Amino acid sequence: MSGTRRPYFDVIRIAACFLVIVVHVSAAPTTDCPVASFDYRVGAAYNTLSIAAPALFFMLSGALFLNPGSKKVTVKQLWGKYILRLVIAYVVWSNLFTIIICSPYYSLSWDTVLVYAKAFFISPPMYHLWFLPAMIAIYMVLPLLQAAFAEKRNCQYFLLLFLAVQVILPTIQKLEIPYVDTALNQLYTRVPFVLCMGYVGYFVLGYYLSVEDFTGRMRRILYGLGAGGFAAAVGIEEYLSVRRNLQNPVFSDLFSLNTLFLACAVFVGARYAPWKMDKAARPLEKLSRLTFGIYLVHPLFVDLLAAKCAFLEHINMVIRIPLSAAFIFLCSAAVSWCLSKLPVVRKYLV
Repeated sequence: MSGTRRPYFDVIRIAACFLVIVVHVSAAPTTDCPVASFDYRVGAAYNTLSIAAPALFFMLSGALFLNPGSKKVTVKQLWGKYILRLVIAYVVWSNLFTIIICSPYYSLSWDTVLVYAKAFFISPPMYHLWFLPAMIAIYMVLPLLQAAFAEKRNCQYFLLLFLAVQVILPTIQKLEIPYVDTALNQLYTRVPFVLCMGYVGYFVLGYYLSVEDFTGRMRRILYGLGAGGFAAAVGIEEYLSVRRNLQNPVFSDLFSLNTLFLACAVFVGARYAPWKMDKAARPLEKLSRLTFGIYLVHPLFVDLLAAKCAFLEHINMVIRIPLSAAFIFLCSAAVSWCLSKLPVVRKYLV
């Protein structure tokens, strides 16, 4: 999408990629530690903070592809360039992870090939690869989205529907308020809000936030909602988890109201950041181009860190999670950079 690149897009993409790693690193203490423990609480807080990462990726794509100033993508380009790349990346990386996971249990033979093939078609993909089919589905209807949201009023109307039926009401539903929960269940059973739900909402939201003007007061309110929503989500989740003595990540969800507020605050904050980025623009762009590869390979280093770095257990969890995430990010960036030097691999796999 030449002509539409902005330095703050690169900042958001890098931050979102790092937060994805934080999500997967912080999962360990929330599953392995007692609910009332300090490590669990820290892990749960980091998880709630970083769950906005996928939303930021969808928002960035929407800001790029729906912007009226962007070069229009033909259906041929859409399928031959963008969708094809994601399909190839999904198939290849799914098979690679299947082989890596299964290889300790099988010797190399034709029977093994059949096992791998069966695992690819039947078993769920590696936990982070869900994003690629989701993005493919949005790209498939991109020409319709570009036509539908060419007018600002259409965009605002759709976002209001998305906010109501995909974010606000489900967030209320998670609070399990007597009678309200039952009423909302009946509503969603009887009225299929399919067209204004799902990841397309964040896709359109990213475009809207990239073109709408926000006053200083509006930005401060948005930052307050992001911080306040995060703090409230952490507090409520901790209260519910301790009360039930059971992990209860009700607000560590992509479509929770706190996640939406946080994603909006990060996006708008990066857009209006006061720092000068002239000198940093080129390095940020280079690192940003590695983020797709970082996203794809980072689970290898998550598992490696968990298996080989026992010394981390002695580091306070507040520091351990971001430190581990930074190490995984750098290792994954090095692999992504190396792979980007290979012509075909660079085009389709990183």
